[in-house]
Amino acid sequence: MGMPVPLWARGQEWNLGQKARFISAVWSGGDLGSYLTNDWYESESGGRALAENSEILIDGQQRLHSLEEYLLDRLAVPDAQGQPRIWSELGNGERKRFLSTIFTHVRVSSGDEVALRRTYDLCAQGVVPRSFDQRAAR
Repeated sequence: MGMPVPLWARGQEWNLGQKARFISAVWSGGDLGSYLTNDWYESESGGRALAENSEILIDGQQRLHSLEEYLLDRLAVPDAQGQPRIWSELGNGERKRFLSTIFTHVRVSSGDEVALRRTYDLCAQGVVPRSFDQRAAR
């Protein structure tokens, strides 16, 4: 959804079923958790260039990607009658209800890549544990 993902983060891992279950959770009004980004950081060279880890997505990549897939009609999710529907098939009232769901954006502010990698690893502790090769801080 337009946010840079660091090279040390895992790739797109969720399958279609996991993506559809997340979108169904949005529809059910469940708690979606949050997504975490790092603030804008100036490079140490003193210019107005972004530092390497500025505005990166630290946590929430799978959920944000699922939302993007759904909103771009690349993911059909069963409606209340069990019929798979894509975003463009929904009426304005349904869209408004979906878009009113709260998905909290949390920010950290750090230029320390090691600390950001540790934060990334900690974010998955209670959800879907990352395998050793998917951890950023090894």
